[in-house]
Order: sequence, then structure tokens, then C-alpha cells
Amino acid sequence: MIQNSADLPWLQASFESLMDRFEKKRLPHALLLEGRSGIGEREFASLLAQRLVCSGAGESVDPCGHCKQCELVGAGFHPDIRAYRTEDSKFIKVDQIRSLGEFAVASPQVAQRKVIIVDSADQLNINAANALLKTLEEPNEDVNLILLLEAGKPLLPTIRSRCQSLNLPTPDIAEATDWLRQVLAKQADENDSVVETSVLTKALQ
Repeated sequence: MIQNSADLPWLQASFESLMDRFEKKRLPHALLLEGRSGIGEREFASLLAQRLVCSGAGESVDPCGHCKQCELVGAGFHPDIRAYRTEDSKFIKVDQIRSLGEFAVASPQVAQRKVIIVDSADQLNINAANALLKTLEEPNEDVNLILLLEAGKPLLPTIRSRCQSLNLPTPDIAEATDWLRQVLAKQADENDSVVETSVLTKALQ
């Protein structure tokens, strides 16, 4: 499990930039994260969601890891964080996005805000995409939406225009190789799984 932004060093600067905007209350309501598949975009989004609900981080870039919010994330479920992805088909369906809309307008249960992750935005069917537009057009102040999009995949212009896009960089070969060595060594020592290493290897091919 990714515990801090340093676990994905090629994305650390991007994370720090977002946290700077968050501290200055300039983080967009809807953020579109774009990058090559397998570079850690899902882990990045999950860590960002945890940091946005964290109540103990103060001015730290990363979540504190020990407040009630972080403990809920660590236990595998936080009631104010929802992720929507394909279930039994290759598309995200309109019923899922309607559920997203209901969640977006409800009050947070235990945190100060709610965070919604849509993985992956290009897999919204047309009805689901139109339903998502309603949430994007009428945002609640206590909601942040994070949309993931693989670089080069299509996305409705109406959705893109309502999000601020952030391109996530791909690590160079030397950086990725060094990272893979460290992860494999840690897995060997602790039998721990930080990130599926084959995923990043595929992204670099």
C-alpha cells in the first residue's frame, strides 16, 4: 500500500503541487489525471483522496497515517471516499453515476469533505457521461472529484471542459529501474506488496 508520495518518486512533485493548491484553497472541484497506464495513477488518486480527508496532516504534504480518517482508509473503507469503475461490463453504467450523484449531494459522514474517484473516465457510457455532467456542473463545496484517464483515450469535450487536467509523468528508465529494485528488496525482506511491479514495467515498454 502506498503510504506517502515518496513511494512514487516520479509523481511526488505532482502530488506536492496539488497539496500546495489545496492549502491555498485553490484545488479544483474536479481534477482530471491523465497519464500512461501503469505509472501508479490509481495509487496516486487513492493517496490524494486519503490526504484530502485526513484530519491530522496539518501542513504536511502526506496524510498523517494515524488519525481516524487515515485509520478508516487503512482498514479498507472510508464512508466519505467512493470509487466508481467498471463492474460486470466494459463500461461504467448510468446507475453507478446516479449513485455517485446521490453521494455527492449528501453530507459527509465522518470527514470534512467527500472524495469521488472515477476510474476510468473513458469507460463511461454515453448515458453515464451525461449523468456525470450534472454533478460537474453543480458542484458542492465539500466534494472533490478525481477522474482518471489513460493518455490518448477519448473523453467527451463537455466533461473535459469542466475539469482541470493534470498530466502525470512517466518515469525514465533509470528512475524506474532503481524504484523496482527497492520495491523487490522490500518485498523480499518484509513479504510486503507496495505496488504491482509488473504494471510499471509494462508502462515503460
